[in-house]
Amino acid sequence: MLKNLSRMLYIALLAAWAFDQIFWEKPLGISFPLAAVVLIAAGLLLAGVEERPPHPASLGLLVPILFLSGMAAVRHEPLSTFLNLILSVLFLALLTDSFRSGAWLRFGFLDYFFMPIRFGLRLLAEAPLHFGEMRRPADPSAPLKGGMGVRRLVPFLRGLLLALPVLVFLGTLLTSADLVFSARVDAIQDLFDIERLKEYFWRSILIAVMAYVILGGLRVALLGWPAEKNAPEVDETAPAESGSTRFLGFTESAIVLGGVNLLFASFVAIQFTYFFGGRANITVEGFTYAEYARRGFGELVLVAVCSLGLFFVLSAITRRETANRRWSFSALGILLSVLIAVILASAFQRLLIYEDAYGFTRMRTYPHVFMVWLGLLLAALVVLEIAGRTRYFAAAVLLAGLGFAGTLDLINVDGLIAHRNVARALTAGTIDVQNNLGVFRESVLDASYLLSLSTDAVPALFAAFDDPRTPAWLREEVGFVLTCQAQRVAAESEGLSWPSYHLSRVRAAALFAAHPEALAGYPAASDNMGGWNVTVQGEERSCWPYGWD
Repeated sequence: MLKNLSRMLYIALLAAWAFDQIFWEKPLGISFPLAAVVLIAAGLLLAGVEERPPHPASLGLLVPILFLSGMAAVRHEPLSTFLNLILSVLFLALLTDSFRSGAWLRFGFLDYFFMPIRFGLRLLAEAPLHFGEMRRPADPSAPLKGGMGVRRLVPFLRGLLLALPVLVFLGTLLTSADLVFSARVDAIQDLFDIERLKEYFWRSILIAVMAYVILGGLRVALLGWPAEKNAPEVDETAPAESGSTRFLGFTESAIVLGGVNLLFASFVAIQFTYFFGGRANITVEGFTYAEYARRGFGELVLVAVCSLGLFFVLSAITRRETANRRWSFSALGILLSVLIAVILASAFQRLLIYEDAYGFTRMRTYPHVFMVWLGLLLAALVVLEIAGRTRYFAAAVLLAGLGFAGTLDLINVDGLIAHRNVARALTAGTIDVQNNLGVFRESVLDASYLLSLSTDAVPALFAAFDDPRTPAWLREEVGFVLTCQAQRVAAESEGLSWPSYHLSRVRAAALFAAHPEALAGYPAASDNMGGWNVTVQGEERSCWPYGWD
């Protein structure tokens, strides 16, 4: 039983109230990492008071939590933001669930699948238990120690009721005596405007719900689970015993892996033709770059993912009674991994060709990073298979997901896209485009797509705009995009309070403020439809609908 029941309740209520203040009707910003820090600090503080220290393996989860939650206030790009939020919550749940045991490293896929369910149910059940313990003394002959905190609230509330009419009477006299004081009192009274009572009601409900959840989470973390995962590890390379879940014979698995290896080897033999002379051979075969790149990219990645899953499943269910069979199975798995790596390289090559022809986008950049981490996950599976520790593959998948999200944060997806597309336009210049009206010159820079990027792209765009090597026609395109971005930043920043502080937005605003003369040649005017028009070389161009909500 916990010793400081009232203190834990007060901390949960205080944290829930703080969350309401920093999140209610405010865009996401520094509020998210601040909330994560508050929860972690509350848990560690109570762990020290209750003398229930966390497991060292669980403390390792603090690194991804602080990194991901912090990056939520740094990156504006949608997928990076989504992954930062989702993975931060997931790692917080893992930290809470295995705070005392450090069992998250030993979780299998089923553990990760059922963890949110059992964790959620335990979360909901703990708060009522907490209130029950506050009403019930640990020793029947002892006073209600846990309930004294609640009992102390009763005279406090009585005092408030008695003081209220006295304060109203004296306050009325003071407001009549001093106009400045009266103005301050009126401002306070505006907070309790009857028209806002509905808002206050719902906010109170949300505070109560958040306090309920936080209280349950603190109890789960400090009390742990009735049956912690402290069972000794199983040597997965040892001969299978009766009752083992490994039901498939070695011969059957060897045939499956051997057949897949033969299929992949034949595919890889053809792919090497395109690796060492790629584009010329593609043309000879009668395909365009776009056709070659577009056709099969998704299928190749899916093949790699499915093959990875196949090897993991076979490793989990195949009996390997002798050392020769264990090493033979591992050899087949290593060969499969090498072939999958070549297939991933083929998919990577196809994507490079497609981007060279049509430029970079988010949906072309994500797969680049994903394939790198898929390859690393493949290598991790091989190492775990050789070491006989495939149970840790679930944790490896989780860490690979963390690596994928962290890489997106560190490379700055939108900044990379802007930089690469401007560099590509600088090299390719303009191209001839033919339509029903004839042939005309067009820039390879897709300014309309750059308008859809977040403020993460602004530093890269300014770098190109200020570069003396940038030709006039390309500077005009970048200047148009920057002017539209400046209008959007100004609109989004209006009326924001400190919880919505976001480094990407602030950095972009600082760059616009530091270069007022740079965009002076691109006058902007509202189009009365929520968007803006920008004049470039006497031609009025619309920012709508790209980059605007």
